[in-house]
Amino acid sequence: EDGVLVCKILRKLSTSDSTSSTTEGLDFSSNLGFVTLPSRQLATFASIRKAIDSDLDDDVFPLESSRGRKKWKFHVPKLGPVSVKQEE
Repeated sequence: EDGVLVCKILRKLSTSDSTSSTTEGLDFSSNLGFVTLPSRQLATFASIRKAIDSDLDDDVFPLESSRGRKKWKFHVPKLGPVSVKQEE
C-alpha cells in the first residue's frame, strides 16, 4: 500500500566509544527535523535529498568549505553510509 512517506532527519553524533559502531544509530543522534514525500513506493534517497534541500533550513548541515555545498551522507543503520551514486 502506497502513501505519504515521512522521514525523520537525524545527525549521527561522534563518540569516542569504540562500541558505538555496533549500537543502534538512534542512541547517538540528534533530531534535525523531518521531510515528507508523496509516495512511499516511489521515494529514493535522491528524492529525499531534494526534499531535504528544499524543505529544511540552510544552516542545518555544515558546508564543505572548498565547494560551498552541503557535506553530508545518508547512513543506513547496520549497513553504513550511502554514496551519492547509490542514491538513485
